Amino acid sequence: KTATTTRPTKTASTTTTLEQQTLLFGRRSMRDFCQQQQRQQRSKTQTQASRNSTASPPVAPTTHASFPFHTDQLIKRNETIMVSDPRVSSLLSRLGGLYRDPSRVDRDASSLIKSAVGLHLVPGIAPLVENNGNASNCLVLQGTISIVYLGQTYQQLVDIYLPPSYPRSPPVTYVRLAPGMYMKENHKHVGGDGMVYMPYTHEWNARTHSLIEMVVAMSSVFSASPPVFSKPAEAPAPAAADPPPPEYTSSIFQSTQNNGSSIINNNTTSLESERYIQEQMQAILAREAEEANRAADIARQAAREDAE
Repeated sequence: KTATTTRPTKTASTTTTLEQQTLLFGRRSMRDFCQQQQRQQRSKTQTQASRNSTASPPVAPTTHASFPFHTDQLIKRNETIMVSDPRVSSLLSRLGGLYRDPSRVDRDASSLIKSAVGLHLVPGIAPLVENNGNASNCLVLQGTISIVYLGQTYQQLVDIYLPPSYPRSPPVTYVRLAPGMYMKENHKHVGGDGMVYMPYTHEWNARTHSLIEMVVAMSSVFSASPPVFSKPAEAPAPAAADPPPPEYTSSIFQSTQNNGSSIINNNTTSLESERYIQEQMQAILAREAEEANRAADIARQAAREDAE
């Protein structure tokens, strides 16, 4: 028995099948090529995003019910404002090599003073004494931040210092007093020297925290419990009463006419003087009573505000 081999003859149907397979293979190759290009593009995008996150860490969204600003909106607004403020750049050049990452300090400070919550802050240089006793000149943002108390918007004076170890260390903030204001005693977040203590700065992380969020958190805390109040108006000192005229019980006029003398009693003048003194005393008592009532009203109002 001999094996017989038969070669397939090329027919029209066979040729058509081969052509279809070739086209199908070409389509698959093109699809694989496109998918590979897309994967490479996504990989480049993720690499670029990771580099950007390392340079400028993303900030977690935060909302504060008692404060009108929304952190997400502020951050999105400031993502488009990446130009450094010339005032900050000039101050950093004067400070020399104080900061290890001056570009980060420049970016953070510029973003804050260009944001909605930092419009009233002005950069400057001021000395800061740290807890370890070291004193050095550093960048400070001085001005006011907005707080909302009982439906009314107020401006609170603050000084925000960026220590030499920033951003590894949190900012140091002090509450300042305006004329006619006094510091609230035993405040939960403000010490007797005006230094601000908050969970946000206590848990400070250079990768996840920012100056804008810190100001928003501080405004929210102060809106719930303001750290300062206006001093009650002091009662004015009672006006000095006009000195009463001297009493004259009688006036004696002596005259020598025809070797005689005459005595004239001035009883009318004495009665008028006593009446004048009584009217002045009554006016003084009425004025003192009115001032005492006003002081009591002010004290009750201050007590109600402390209770609230």
